[in-house]
Amino acid sequence: VGLLGLLQTNTMRSFEFCFHPAPERAFIGASPERLYKRVNLFVQSEALAGTRPRGRTDKMDRLLGQDLMNSDKERREHDVVVRTLVHQLEARCRHLVIEESPSLLQLRNIQHLRTRVEGLLKEDQNDASLLEALHPTPAVGGSPRDRALTWIAREEPFDRGIFAAPVGWISYDAAEFCVGIRSGLIQGNELILYNGSGIVRGSNPDDEWDELE
Repeated sequence: VGLLGLLQTNTMRSFEFCFHPAPERAFIGASPERLYKRVNLFVQSEALAGTRPRGRTDKMDRLLGQDLMNSDKERREHDVVVRTLVHQLEARCRHLVIEESPSLLQLRNIQHLRTRVEGLLKEDQNDASLLEALHPTPAVGGSPRDRALTWIAREEPFDRGIFAAPVGWISYDAAEFCVGIRSGLIQGNELILYNGSGIVRGSNPDDEWDELE
């Protein structure tokens, strides 16, 4: 409870969560990324990829934001997520509206490219089909999905557990899920933090490490 309170105090525009399945175990985080929100047949989602820190001054903040918006590498990383999201929702919606260009989502210490998508679901769609279609996003599961997930399972030297899994709720006529990133696993007195970055052609290892930090 204390850690969750600190997250609520020190984060902004995020989904704070804490699951406590056992007395000595909890999954906690503050994710800025909505997987989807549904009200009846109306659905909203977003692509969130491409990163820069916030600046210490207003001028530096603007320059970092402009650099993010104009970065070829970051835009390509973002576009992979947008294309996959649109492809999955087009097959499940009878009407879809996509933002023409990304905007900046500015958090306390970091900023991202964000593109919103919203639409009207077909009558035969439900939350189970949406979760299966949208999770994992390319930002955490790679693209193309099947090949990337096979590679991750073979090469990644640890078990992600529920890191980056959908976190949310479902009711009779609505649902909302975020992507369980910016998160950690509490086991007794130990806190294991998870972090990651999107690797595309043109990624620089030193820059990606700085982004993780």
